[in-house]
Amino acid sequence: LFDRLGLDRVDLIGHSFGGMVAAEFAAAFRHRVRRLVLIDPLGLWRDDAPVADYLLVSSAKQTELLLGDRTNPAVAAKLALPADPQASLQEKLRRITALASASHFLWPIPERGLSRRLSRIRAETLILWGADDKLAPSLYAADFAARIAGARVEIVPDAGHSPQLDQRAQVAGAIRDFLDR
Repeated sequence: LFDRLGLDRVDLIGHSFGGMVAAEFAAAFRHRVRRLVLIDPLGLWRDDAPVADYLLVSSAKQTELLLGDRTNPAVAAKLALPADPQASLQEKLRRITALASASHFLWPIPERGLSRRLSRIRAETLILWGADDKLAPSLYAADFAARIAGARVEIVPDAGHSPQLDQRAQVAGAIRDFLDR
């Protein structure tokens, strides 16, 4: 795909499951990734601080774990469904399918050897983590950083698992500053 699109090196950003995929890509295709931003990535496991089970909980608890406070306008906008009944049904199906697809890779334990491959990453790496992440505690940020040479960690205060929703301006600014250097 990169060859077909004429892309040599790219900056790659991934959040949660997408962060795990971005890290895997950066480890496998080191020459393709210039800068890497991981936002609360999944993919590691600690018995002393397990990643929360977001599958077998109520939808309200699932929202809290994955997105944060429903009263946050950015979270509310993300959860909003189209007014058209057919479009609303399609969006619900899309969400369920996406969750089920990611779950095949993340459960029962999301550790699939990524911890051994992170050392292969050569891209400059920024790790952003919500200080109040209830899904994957922020101590995982140090675990990722310890395995990626030169990785920099920024803990985002007053943010959960989706700091790009909780603290949009701060996260966007940190990413912009990192990519523009």
